[in-house]
Amino acid sequence: MDGATTTLALSGLPDGQYAFRVRSEFPGALCTYIEQPGNTQAVQVDHRVAFTASGVSVQVVRADLGNGIFEVDAVLVNESAETLLNPVSLEIVGIDASTGDVRVINADNQRGGTSEADAATFSYAGPVLGEELTPGETSWSRTLRFADPSSVLFDFEARVNGYRKP
Repeated sequence: MDGATTTLALSGLPDGQYAFRVRSEFPGALCTYIEQPGNTQAVQVDHRVAFTASGVSVQVVRADLGNGIFEVDAVLVNESAETLLNPVSLEIVGIDASTGDVRVINADNQRGGTSEADAATFSYAGPVLGEELTPGETSWSRTLRFADPSSVLFDFEARVNGYRKP
């Protein structure tokens, strides 16, 4: 590679831990100079395929309504036979309220959750125990906050996304 190269695409590597080191060579007046190699950079190769998980329920473990804010702590329960690999996320993709003014106010991506185009995403990558959510396992809880200025009952539609081995 020439000296302007700043990236290297690798393909076909099987899953595993790899270490890479960069060294540069350049011509001088009398010979080729070789710089000391850089520090080793660890790279984890782990092939995963994104999918929307069915059989994972969202369970509310605490709820509170006050001052126009509806707040719930929610956990994910893997009721399927499939293991979800991180990153695992919850997306709120619709809210059904008679007033039409309910929206998510604390999503990781700052969206309102009122539609697919406005999907509110909550990462469960940290609250999932370890690197995976195995069948029968429950995640840690996340707090979901909704602006509900009229204090009306509402439903929300959610989906759980994760990864699996190909």
